[in-house]
Amino acid sequence: MSILSFSLYSQIEKEDFEVFRKRFYSDSSFHMSRIVFPLEGDCNFCYNEIDILNQKDTNTVYFFIKDHILYWKKDTWEFISEFKDKEFQSEEGMYRTSTTGDDKKKIERIKNMDVYYNDGYYLEYKLIDNKWFLTNLHVYSY
Repeated sequence: MSILSFSLYSQIEKEDFEVFRKRFYSDSSFHMSRIVFPLEGDCNFCYNEIDILNQKDTNTVYFFIKDHILYWKKDTWEFISEFKDKEFQSEEGMYRTSTTGDDKKKIERIKNMDVYYNDGYYLEYKLIDNKWFLTNLHVYSY
């Protein structure tokens, strides 16, 4: 095998985002393997509940704050499979998702269409070594 063919053989083909997304929301093991933990993010109501961090039962704390940055924790992360569909109904209402971005970064917005003041979830994905990873989560929900 020549060096050129080895180089081409060893390159990983860039993962298609929609294929990744469908598997991300349907396979919990794959889901967990494709999140960069601790997951950096923001949460408009979390800062109001900062006293949660002082609880002794850390199993119920979903995030921690370091240097004024919120991070979601791996050990309390919850797999949400409903988001696999672009539009879905839950107990809270009708949700719709949309994705923007380019071939290296995508922003997925998940919005509850039944609640006018809910700005929703913003999930930021980045292409790392030709594979998509969730790298940031912003929750703007009331």
